[in-house]
Amino acid sequence: MKCVELNRIGDYNHWEISKLEELKKNLVSNFLEDELIFENDLANVWELKLEPQERLPFKRINTNYYFVALINILAITRCSNAAIRLINLNKGKSYSIESKNENMIYDIENIGNKTLHMYVVELK
Repeated sequence: MKCVELNRIGDYNHWEISKLEELKKNLVSNFLEDELIFENDLANVWELKLEPQERLPFKRINTNYYFVALINILAITRCSNAAIRLINLNKGKSYSIESKNENMIYDIENIGNKTLHMYVVELK
């Protein structure tokens, strides 16, 4: 997995105005809107598919998440602290976001040329 920082924390100068407006208007969800495929007392498992250039809008992250690539993935994720990261994740590999009990907000956009397909494990 490669994770490259494209924009540093605290610097919103290079952000698209539309993404900043989403944050300002608090257009943020607490839930993934894709298919919940498993749930128990410890975790939720979601199946996430995004077509090329499709974006999952901002989501509030307040637990730990693990992403498992079902194909090779090339994506951009933006965080409410202004960080923007390029993620290149190979099939079968995982990427994690640890919330550290913070209330972070992220999106993800498929910038690859194939359908992004992954499992998202949300620890409760």
